Amino acid sequence: MTNSTNIQYLSMLERFTLFSDFFMHAVFSRNRKAVQLLARIVTGKKDLIVVEWGLEVKKGFPFFRNDRYDLFIIDQYGNVYNIEIENTLQSIGKRAFHNLSVLVAQGLKPGQKHKKLQENWVVFLTKERLSQAKRAVLQLSVA
Repeated sequence: MTNSTNIQYLSMLERFTLFSDFFMHAVFSRNRKAVQLLARIVTGKKDLIVVEWGLEVKKGFPFFRNDRYDLFIIDQYGNVYNIEIENTLQSIGKRAFHNLSVLVAQGLKPGQKHKKLQENWVVFLTKERLSQAKRAVLQLSVA
């Protein structure tokens, strides 16, 4: 292997992290156990069972904006989880609020009572540690 090839591979490896679409597809596209483990870790729900999941799932409303969710999960109770992998914290609070609003709005059919609304989770996994961030991060929960 030449030195320039080695430097090129080293550069590629430095960019290869958990926080890349390539890694997400490699780990989660066909592996329910990996998706379930991640969901259990981020939610703290030890009994969570993933019934359905998808990568880069589009959600939205006809004639309006559609959003692409990195990892979209539905559990055994119909609860919905949107897990986003991000490199930065830029506008994360506003994006979390927006994503949660879309999920909640889609969670009820016309005429359904609000008590039928399932749990909706929006989780951002970031490279930067949230505890060390100098910006406020919006924390939302709908249960």
